[in-house]
Amino acid sequence: MKATLDYPPVWLLGALAVALAEGPLLGPVLDVPALRGMGSGLALLAVALMALAAWEFARARSTIVPHQMPQRLITGGIFAWSRNPIYLADVLLLVGLSLRWGAVSGLLLALPLAWV
Repeated sequence: MKATLDYPPVWLLGALAVALAEGPLLGPVLDVPALRGMGSGLALLAVALMALAAWEFARARSTIVPHQMPQRLITGGIFAWSRNPIYLADVLLLVGLSLRWGAVSGLLLALPLAWV
């Protein structure tokens, strides 16, 4: 069970669940149209980063699953810009959706997610 909880997507989903639950409990704390637009942009950027990274893993025929031994070191494509584009995308997605939803809790959880 512990091994399952040690995957970054699980931590991301947990942080997103907290941010999403904040809305019905407190209402959108950051209900600013410009922030919602910026949040949508960050979320789209995050999805694009994830897609580019997944494409590079597929091209290299290597595993994308954390804690599994990769078959190759990927240094091209998006990995030439960032060593961990998927983890960067995780944080951007949390921040983006938190801004979109007006959830302060998601913004507060972004730093611990980056650390994890």
